[in-house]
Amino acid sequence: MAEKHSTPSHATCYHAALTVERLERVFGGKGNPTYALRGISFAVADGEFVAVMGPSGSGKTTLLNCIATIDKPTSGLVTIGNTETSRLRGKALAKFRREDLGFIFQDSNLIETLTAYENIALALSIQGVRASVIDSRVQDVAVRLGVLDVMDKYPAQMSGGQRQRVAAARAIVGKPKLILADEPTGALDSRNSAVLLDTLAGMNRDMGATILMVTHDPFAASHAGRVLFVKDGELFNELQRGSDDNKAFYGRIMEVQALLGGEVPHAR
Repeated sequence: MAEKHSTPSHATCYHAALTVERLERVFGGKGNPTYALRGISFAVADGEFVAVMGPSGSGKTTLLNCIATIDKPTSGLVTIGNTETSRLRGKALAKFRREDLGFIFQDSNLIETLTAYENIALALSIQGVRASVIDSRVQDVAVRLGVLDVMDKYPAQMSGGQRQRVAAARAIVGKPKLILADEPTGALDSRNSAVLLDTLAGMNRDMGATILMVTHDPFAASHAGRVLFVKDGELFNELQRGSDDNKAFYGRIMEVQALLGGEVPHAR
């Protein structure tokens, strides 16, 4: 069993794509504060695939929102690449979100009136990438993520798994510093979940994508290289995959899940 950690143990060992330092998020007034995050610290290396788990109300969604610049921490720092995100405002913040972050949501958030190709290409158009470059970039990522056969389809014509893989393609095509995945398998059946998770692992392994995934699902987390467990707004535990295959890592994750007091799903 991994030891409890409360400070980043990796930031000094390698170049961090993400560093979270003493992050706090407090809701409510001074008379009745509610601590969603209690001084949490950790780092994610360039090219790492990290999952964040925790029971409902543990603070994992608030953590993701603070990292994604959707929410502002009460105190502490979030640094992505060399950018301290709290310093960004207005156009600079919009540019940072557009160019440095990629997002994969539970419901894919594709634009219904655009084809898969257009949804992916839009991410590059907004960045100002030359039209002559966009097509080759879109085609390349479509081939890598196995969605070339749906490029002319609209989201309503795709399966849930296809939509999520198109969303993954859209997230990585702009070559962001960090991809944030929020319960990406939450709306998928087990078969499509497995395909998407293999896609994310492939993005990490073959394309060097740095991924931080929030999930309640130990099966999803078993595809990551490291799992952070959050409880009551603090870092409760951390597991490294090491040489484990997915099945062995899943078993270790389930052990910590039991300690956290969360619901333990049936083994797959």
